[in-house]
Amino acid sequence: MATHYRVIFPVGHGGMAFESIDNCSVLYDCGSLSSPARVEMFIEMLKSHGVQHIDYLFISHFDQDHVNGLNALLNNNIFIKQAVMSYIPEMYRSVFNLVTRGAYNAIRNLILRLEGRVIEIGEERQDGIHGRSFKLPLWEWTAESMLRNDDFNKLRDAFIRQRIDVAQLTDANYLNRWKNKINEAFKTVFGAQGPNAKGLIVLSQKTQNAQLIHAELQNAICYCTPYYPQRNLSASFKNTGCLYVGDSRIKTTAEINGIKEFLRKYLVENQLLLMQLPHHGSVYNLKHDLHNQISADVYFVHDNTDSRIHRSQQLYNTLTATNKLYVVKDICSDLILGICEIQ
Repeated sequence: MATHYRVIFPVGHGGMAFESIDNCSVLYDCGSLSSPARVEMFIEMLKSHGVQHIDYLFISHFDQDHVNGLNALLNNNIFIKQAVMSYIPEMYRSVFNLVTRGAYNAIRNLILRLEGRVIEIGEERQDGIHGRSFKLPLWEWTAESMLRNDDFNKLRDAFIRQRIDVAQLTDANYLNRWKNKINEAFKTVFGAQGPNAKGLIVLSQKTQNAQLIHAELQNAICYCTPYYPQRNLSASFKNTGCLYVGDSRIKTTAEINGIKEFLRKYLVENQLLLMQLPHHGSVYNLKHDLHNQISADVYFVHDNTDSRIHRSQQLYNTLTATNKLYVVKDICSDLILGICEIQ
C-alpha cells in the first residue's frame, strides 16, 4: 500500500502545489505576486521535511506569479530531476520574455541550470503529439500543452501584418522599439490574456490498475502554528484525480471541449477529485457554469480574498453554496491537504 500526499500551498495570487508518493516528489508551479516570501517559506519547509529532490517540476506558463520562486528553489539545493513545460520555438523566446515582462528569464535560467533535464511539450517536439505521461506503478501525471503549431503560425502572420521583422525578434533593442505592436499581435492571436491563455495542463491521478482505499481532503495548519488554530475539516471521497490548469482559458466551446477530450483520453475515474479554476478564477478565463461542463468533487482557486474570485461572483456563489470551493488565500488556514491511500 502507498500513500499519496497533495498539498495546495496558500501563496495567494500565484500558484504552488506539491505531491509526494513512494519517494517521488512533484511540484506544480512556484510563484506568487501577493506573497513571494511565502513561496520561499514553503520551499524551506519542504527542505526541512526531508525533500531533497523534485522528480518532476511542472510549469503551467511563464507569468511572474507562477515562476518567480524558481530561483529560490534552485538556490535551496533541492535537486530538480526534470522540468516540464510548453515548448516555445527559439525564435519566439525573447518575444515571450517581453510580453511576460521579463518572467521568461526565470525559465531561461532554469533551462541553463538543469543542463538538458528540461522536457518541452509541443507538437514540434513530440512529432505531432502534444501530451505526455509520467508513470509510477500506482500513480501518474499526464501533461499536455494547449499551445499548438497553428498558434505560432498565426502569431507569425500577425507580426507580418503589423510590419514586424520576424528575423529581428531576438534583438533586444528592436523588441523594445516595437513592443506595442508586438503586444497587439499577441492579442490578435491569444486574446486580451496574452499567450498564457494557452498553457500546460497536468492531470495527477492513480494509475488504472491501482485500487483506491481512501481519499480525503482537509484544511490543515500543519506548519503555521501558533499563529492560527488547527483546523481539520476533513471529508472523504471516491476519486483521486486533480487537474491543474494554470491560467489557461477554458471559456469557449472549443476550449471546454479540448479539456473534455483530454480528460476522456486520460482520466481513469468517472470524475475529478479536484480541479483548479484557471487564472485565479478570472471571469475572462472561465464560464459561470464551468462546474456543469467539467465535473469535480471540489474546485480550488489561488487568490488573496475570500469575497470573490476575480469578478466571477456567480460561480463563486454557486460553488460556495454547495460547499465545493476552496479559495486558497495567503493565510495558513486555507492550506489544502489531500491524502490518498492506494494499493
